[in-house]
Amino acid sequence: MKLISFLITVYNLDMWLLERCIDSLLMQDIDETDFEIVMIDDGSDVSVESILQKYPNTAIRFYRQTNQGLGAARNKALSLAYGKYCFFVDGDDYLFANSLPSVVDCLRQDDPDILKTDFRNCYQKEPIQITFPALKYRKYLSGCDYIKSHYLTGGNWIIFRKELAEKHQLSYPEKVLHEDEEFIAKLFLFAETVIVSNRPVYAYYYRSESIVHHSSIKQEVKRLNDFLEITNRLLSFSKQYPLSNSQQEAIQRKIDFLGIDFLRKIMRTKTSEEYLKYYRPQLKQMNLYPPAYRSEGIKYHIFRIFVQSVSGRRILQLLDRYRTKKF
Repeated sequence: MKLISFLITVYNLDMWLLERCIDSLLMQDIDETDFEIVMIDDGSDVSVESILQKYPNTAIRFYRQTNQGLGAARNKALSLAYGKYCFFVDGDDYLFANSLPSVVDCLRQDDPDILKTDFRNCYQKEPIQITFPALKYRKYLSGCDYIKSHYLTGGNWIIFRKELAEKHQLSYPEKVLHEDEEFIAKLFLFAETVIVSNRPVYAYYYRSESIVHHSSIKQEVKRLNDFLEITNRLLSFSKQYPLSNSQQEAIQRKIDFLGIDFLRKIMRTKTSEEYLKYYRPQLKQMNLYPPAYRSEGIKYHIFRIFVQSVSGRRILQLLDRYRTKKF
């Protein structure tokens, strides 16, 4: 069995992006017997299979399917993985050079269910070189402990035990955006050991034409609808699945913060008041508006109070534009 399966999903991606991604996986100074690469082409207009000719001696397994969306592509990749651990890397992102050896050592020594790494937003085409901070790890006895004390977001910069997903029959929701918010929340909900590292491993490449950053009105509405659907799916899950008290507390905190995120997304649109008027009844039905009172930090309480009035929302919008660290 391989230690890590790198799972790459691709759809209509420029070849240079995919090459950058694959090259970054091969520049990790870890033994080639420790990893494999599984690549899923989700029905690109032109198959990317030809890129395999540039890596004849690399353990890359390629699968092409009809276009079914990112969730389905990730589920397919997960089903094909042979590794003990899985690490999703989108084809337009990459890993920082030689960032994984210490992470691999941690996987071997501590055998966690989840190892959460750090990431950086990257805007330039050429892979950037970064200075790694002094390595630090923090261990949590459960994923619930982590959720109850941190803001858990969806994001690819986690390495998780495949058996954890299989045991609890976890999969990505399909045909919706923000699918990682649900999948990762459930992973943490069932994880018994979580280790968090400050090591920047994942380079998240910001490109305006990507699914996440597409700015048409149609895509804007779909992103909002899908985000609310994912939140509602987690809410239904919390009511229907037999969870412990600790798991209930953790998932409710996650849901509350998804509600905050949804309001932030609305306020970043040009017609935020119209959107809020439309979505407010649904948010109230889900007990997400007004935001729940929680014993969180001052930023949470400022947001909670200000978001309930037009003037307060305008102030929040100004702060969101001009502050580097946003609410």
